[in-house]
Amino acid sequence: MSENLKNYKKNLTNVLFEQLVRLILSFLYTIALTKQIGLENYGQLSLVLSVTVLFSVLIHQGMEMVCIKKLVEQQEDADLILSTAVVMQLIGALLSIVVIQLFVHFMSYDNSYLYLISSSTALIGAATCIKYEYHAKVQGYVISRINTINYIIFLFVKLVVIQYSSNIGYLLVVDFIAMTFLVFMYIRKSKFKIFQVLKKANYNIAITITKSSRYVAYSSVALLVFTKVDQLIISKYLGLTENGLYAFTASIVAASYFIPTVVSTTFYPRLINASKNNELLNSEMQKQLSFISLMSIFIVSISIGGYPFFIDIVMGVEYEGTKVLFSIMMLAFIPISLGVVSNKWYFVKKMEKLLLRRTIGGAVIAVTFSLLTVEEYGVNGVAFAFLVSHLYSGVLANLFSKGTRQIFLMQIKSLYFSGIFSVKRV
Repeated sequence: MSENLKNYKKNLTNVLFEQLVRLILSFLYTIALTKQIGLENYGQLSLVLSVTVLFSVLIHQGMEMVCIKKLVEQQEDADLILSTAVVMQLIGALLSIVVIQLFVHFMSYDNSYLYLISSSTALIGAATCIKYEYHAKVQGYVISRINTINYIIFLFVKLVVIQYSSNIGYLLVVDFIAMTFLVFMYIRKSKFKIFQVLKKANYNIAITITKSSRYVAYSSVALLVFTKVDQLIISKYLGLTENGLYAFTASIVAASYFIPTVVSTTFYPRLINASKNNELLNSEMQKQLSFISLMSIFIVSISIGGYPFFIDIVMGVEYEGTKVLFSIMMLAFIPISLGVVSNKWYFVKKMEKLLLRRTIGGAVIAVTFSLLTVEEYGVNGVAFAFLVSHLYSGVLANLFSKGTRQIFLMQIKSLYFSGIFSVKRV
């Protein structure tokens, strides 16, 4: 086995293990949180976070993959690229605070200060883009360790906080402090000179990043619409308590989303290096898709089988209605995983426009189906819209374009785990 491949596997193993630890802790925290503050408060907290995330595209602007690609290809310009990215994200974060407050006012949401605290956390988090350098060097495990340490420390702080108050404002303040500490840890580890970003930020690099990432940014908008608008619709039509039930279930399902993200980010440099040889690129993509298919099908099977026992033993009758809801949403994990991993293929093949078209289609399906089903079928109707939209955007949309039919066939082939055990040097 080549040293390069060993490095990829070491990175993937470390990151997956540490993310698994976070998954378990997050799972236990979600249980404690919902029981302690109640479903209505949990629904309110989830709504605040959903609105914040919905407008987060103004911050990251779809630039992650562009910056990682540039850092892989232009390592000597790392300081300029990272400084430019930080400045761009800080400007986007300031804009997002204003937009979120206008949105909250337009929607007549209560407790607008909660949205201000949450969006201010995103402002501090703009500096976390310095982690891109580690991903470019296939050292994502360094970032993962820092994230895990930070997460564990402040998770216990939150557990202490909810013992004394159910006011979710305190939890959002803890999130703000946690993000500040995380940025400090990043800077300390990387020795990145954060106070020189304005001096080092490069206008030409900013223009290049913006042009290269614009379709990814548009896709991110559409993606956030059909992953977060569901809670806005539920809150409006069914109330915060029902949103609490839905958000609780969604958080359990989303705990496993890190897996395709880690796999695709870890092996993204391999796709970049293989991009000059189409046969090698397709072989690498097939292997990644087969790997994530195996993992996602296994996770879905275990999760759907075990969830009813978890509800009966741990959560109680109040959460009985989430059993069907969970099964519907968990099935979406398979097309989500295939979609996340194949996104990198789109980027390497410079098919961002098709990625945008695919994601917009998913967003339209999600919003339309949710609005049509929410009043009659409740949260289960919204979950069905969630499943159908991801099935379309993650897999089926690839069938309808000549340029992406190849990736569709690779995704279908991956369900037989084809190519997972073959190794070609990249």
